[in-house]
Order: sequence, then structure tokens, then C-alpha cells
Amino acid sequence: MLRSAQTLRVEVTDETGTPLRTIISATQIPKLLGADITSAQAAYTMLSISDFYALTYGDWDGTVYNARTGKYELCPEGQYYFLVTATMPGSTQKETIKLPVKLDITAPEIDVVSADYENNALTVTFRAEDNVGVYGEIEVYVNGESQYVLLSDCAYDEADGLYTCSLEEPSAYRVGEMNEIGVFAQDYAMNSTAAYLYTGVDASADIVYATLTNAEDSWFDSFQLYDRSDLGEMYSEMRLRSWCSIGISAAASVSVLRL
Repeated sequence: MLRSAQTLRVEVTDETGTPLRTIISATQIPKLLGADITSAQAAYTMLSISDFYALTYGDWDGTVYNARTGKYELCPEGQYYFLVTATMPGSTQKETIKLPVKLDITAPEIDVVSADYENNALTVTFRAEDNVGVYGEIEVYVNGESQYVLLSDCAYDEADGLYTCSLEEPSAYRVGEMNEIGVFAQDYAMNSTAAYLYTGVDASADIVYATLTNAEDSWFDSFQLYDRSDLGEMYSEMRLRSWCSIGISAAASVSVLRL
């Protein structure tokens, strides 16, 4: 803040402006000085947890209090606003500003369609879709070893909605053996998805069926998991990742290409 404030209040409202939750209510907020930034080695903001501002909270986790259940519950996806109201020292006139924020808890949909190895290069074709937008950098896994790839560097077939990327001389790839090819992607709210494709699978290999459930949230659906014990201990369990930003969403899918 560039000016001191007598009072500061930050509320979360819905799209119509109806207040849902107060995340900051404080008084006697001093303005920010250059010396404070230098000593903290980081910028203060009115929405940051900061002893300097004597604020004990300031982040919104996407929930509101439900008086019927006595719990904080996640809001539906959509448009929300931070309504900031402040008064200057010695004044009762309120100054307000409304900041838009989107609530997104839906993970991208990823499908690894094919993985072809030729001339020491691995060509991976995959589908990546999201209700808002897929973050511009993905991770491609080859038997557990990852490589970052920019979506802008991938060829895109608009008709089929497929991306194609090429990895030159992937050291972890095993010619003539089974390989695990994965693509990990997230959206701009950090909801994430991992999808895997297994190539070179022996037609007589056993398939292990597993169901992952979460009693409280049920984020994960049933899926087929190929028994990869022959690849070593590090592949003995499915790798699932999840990050959250105003809500949590994670998913994983597995495909098997048999010989």
C-alpha cells in the first residue's frame, strides 16, 4: 500500500456483488516503505500474510462457511471478486476497488494417443484440453525421466485437437522393451493431470485392476494399471500428482498398447 489506512476490509463477493466471506478486517495499516521491502527481500501486499501489517490472514481458499453444516465448503466454479474497502487516517470516506478472480477446480483432460520411436527420436502425440486453458509448459515422461516441453514447440492439428512433440535421443527409452510414456499438464490454476501410455507390452502380460478412491473428495476414478514390476522398484506404484490453487483437482489415466 502506498498510503496508510485507518481501516482495511477485503471481502469475497459473487458475480452479482453479494458478499460471501470477509478475508481481511484490520485497522491502523501503515503504508509500505522502501526500507521495508529491502529488509523483507520481498514485496508486501495487502493480501499477503504479513506481521508488518498485523494481518493474520489474507488468502482465499475458495471456500465459504455453511451455517447448516458448520463447515467451510468449496464454492462452485465461476466468477468472483475481491471487494477492497479502506479509509484514510482521520477520514470516514470509504474508498473501494473491485478485483476479479476466477475459481477453477477442473483439471485438464490429457490423453496420450501414440508414442513412436524412430531414428533415435521419440514422437509423442497427445490431446490436452481444459475449460479455461492449459498452461504453456508440460512434462513428458519416458520411463520416469521427465523433460519439459513448451506447447508452442509442439505441432498442433486443429482438426483432431492433437499435439505432437519430439524428444531427441531420450536416454531412458528401451528399444525392443516395454516403455512407459507419460504426459503431465496443468492449467493456470495449477489443477493437474497425468496420462500414461505403455508401449511394447507383451500380449500375455497380466493386467492389474486398481480403484483409487478418496472417501471425502472422490477425485480419482477407476483405471487399469499395468503390472510394471519387471521394470524395477521405482515403478512399483502409480505416480499421481496434485497441486491446488483455489481448489484442488487431479487425475490420472493409463493406456496400454500390446504387442
